[in-house]
Amino acid sequence: MDNLEPFNKKIYSFSMEFFKGGSKFKNGDTLLARITPCLENGKTAFVDFLENNEIAFGSTEFIILREKENISDKHFLYYLARSEKFRETAIKSMTGSSGRERVQIEVIKDYEFSLPPLETQ
Repeated sequence: MDNLEPFNKKIYSFSMEFFKGGSKFKNGDTLLARITPCLENGKTAFVDFLENNEIAFGSTEFIILREKENISDKHFLYYLARSEKFRETAIKSMTGSSGRERVQIEVIKDYEFSLPPLETQ
C-alpha cells in the first residue's frame, strides 16, 4: 500500500519479497485500496511494470479489478474505479471499527454501471 501514490495511475516503486500471502495481480490489473483512509485518499493504481507473464502480490487490503476479454478494457476499469460515483459507492459501503473500515467486496461485485462497447471504452 505504501508504494501507491494518491490519485496516480503509475506505480513507481516496489519491493522484492518471498510470497507469504496477499492479493495476487498482473499487468493490466487495477489495484483499489479497500481500507480507510487509503481509499478516500485516492490509492488506486494501474499495474504495468511487471515482466511478461509475471505475477506479483501485495496487501490483502487491495481489491483487484481485472478486465474480461472481449467485454471490458483494462484502462476503462481503472478510470471507472477512479470515478466519483464508483468511489462514493465503495466508501459508503465501508464497515468495521473506526479507523479500520473496509469496503465490502460484494458491493464492488454488485456495482452496476453502463458499459459502453469495447471500441468506445
